[in-house]
Amino acid sequence: LLAGPEGKLPAALVAAEAIAWLKGLQQRGKKITAIDLHGPGDVLTSWPATHHCLQLLQREVPQTPLSLTCLGLGGAELYPDLLRFGVSKVTLLVDTVNPETATRLYAWIRPGKKNIPLKQGAALLVKEQAETVYSLAAAGITVVIRTTIQQGINDCEVATIAQQMA
Repeated sequence: LLAGPEGKLPAALVAAEAIAWLKGLQQRGKKITAIDLHGPGDVLTSWPATHHCLQLLQREVPQTPLSLTCLGLGGAELYPDLLRFGVSKVTLLVDTVNPETATRLYAWIRPGKKNIPLKQGAALLVKEQAETVYSLAAAGITVVIRTTIQQGINDCEVATIAQQMA
């Protein structure tokens, strides 16, 4: 959750703390116009915590637009839940569509509770990001692709990323 004009939150909050913080802002007359869930970690690979947070948000601030920022691992299977909770936008962090490049960009990939071998994780990440963008877009969820360019690693892939994600 970003604090907006109040500045950034000092640390990650558990769901109940975040809801209390939001309510405090509302009590002080601040209007909450949108909420984006992201890190630490990936919100889709830590689904139980994200699910709980979305439940609380749906109950406490039901009219507030919700979005997620994530890598997209597991997103193709989770889109029905995202729709049910009112998630209208997902920003996918896609830095490559090439598994070999992914092994140069990431030190580790953890699609669940454990890291997997990097080569296997890189292939899985690229595959699941493509499946997630397709599933989310087909379900009517707005998908935004955000790419961090690393000179000499993925800088020559930007057009390919844009073309494949489109």
